[in-house]
Amino acid sequence: MLGNRRPTYRLLFHAAWQALRDVMRDELGCDPAALMVLHTWNQRLDHHPHLHAVVPGGGPSADGQQWVRSRHRHHHGRDKPYLVDNRVLSARFRDKFLAGLTKLHRKGKLKLTAEWSNLRDSTAFSDWLRPLTDCDWVVFIEPPPTEHANPTQILKYLARYLTGGPISDQRLIAHQDGQITFWARGHDKTTGNQRQPYTLPGAEFTRRWAMHILPKGFVKSRCFGGFSCRHRGTYLECCRTLLEAAQTVAPQPVAAAAEPVEASPPKRPCPRCQTPMECVSRDERVSWREVFNGPHRPPWYDPFKGAILWNGVLWYRDPPDG
Repeated sequence: MLGNRRPTYRLLFHAAWQALRDVMRDELGCDPAALMVLHTWNQRLDHHPHLHAVVPGGGPSADGQQWVRSRHRHHHGRDKPYLVDNRVLSARFRDKFLAGLTKLHRKGKLKLTAEWSNLRDSTAFSDWLRPLTDCDWVVFIEPPPTEHANPTQILKYLARYLTGGPISDQRLIAHQDGQITFWARGHDKTTGNQRQPYTLPGAEFTRRWAMHILPKGFVKSRCFGGFSCRHRGTYLECCRTLLEAAQTVAPQPVAAAAEPVEASPPKRPCPRCQTPMECVSRDERVSWREVFNGPHRPPWYDPFKGAILWNGVLWYRDPPDG
């Protein structure tokens, strides 16, 4: 349903935040915050919309009088903050998203044409949604490596999710006889999670890549709760005050003061012999937004018509009505 990307992507953000906010308030009793980034692809460039979120491992209490430290209630004795129960969060997120999708359908804000036209009927739409309510949705929570991990280094690691496109230059292997080969992780029992060469025809590769061009003006990174523009200043000030008070009451042992050391980037192994490789030079590439919206955009791409022309076939970014 690529013709409904704008309303469904917006719903994805709001359903995820509402579920996270409600579960953190119920289980921890704290005022939450989150930074979320939308990704629409998987390793093989299929349409696979999902969110990456950065959430503080704690926060001010609901009354703003004390600092609440997140600990997963089912993992007592562990030092890593597991935030909340991912099973509860998964069910809450599923219910929020499906309720919002039903509301969009009821208000007629979903484009249901061609093979999807039968879903205009409310009963048929409910039957189509039923299998989605009977399965578990994937919600994965990853804590910092240690309790006292440097937030700066963690954010630097996660910052790569904020930029770039669906595939990096390092994953491209070859373009020969109209076939494009690139590295992609497998998800079956034979290959596990290892990278394997994956080949697509040039037209199919371009079609999949073009699916991940977001609707014009759509923002793929958003801040919620305490990180929102409206509340960020007072929220961060409250966090600093409560954390300073907590350290005064129960000071933590700290190492000798030293200048922060910039962590060296991990060495990438050679895909053939697995020998660590040294980075000799690095060039920052021009963003795809500048390429496709600048004066030197490819001749087969027309952003004003919302379509691309490839091998004589017109691929629509947002399929028109009818």
